[in-house]
Amino acid sequence: MPFTFREHGEILFEIATDPPGFARDESQDTVGQKIMLPKQYEPKRGQIERELLPFKVRE
Repeated sequence: MPFTFREHGEILFEIATDPPGFARDESQDTVGQKIMLPKQYEPKRGQIERELLPFKVRE
């Protein structure tokens, strides 16, 4: 079951466990390629994606 929380700067983190982890709603081959939303938010996908702030993933 995924666990979500916000860090400094309002960054949202999602942590998943095995099983089912992230594989519950997306395949291993496509994980991280798009934002996964609950069904009730799909009608607002365009609005949600437009309002997201860009970020850089640091290594």
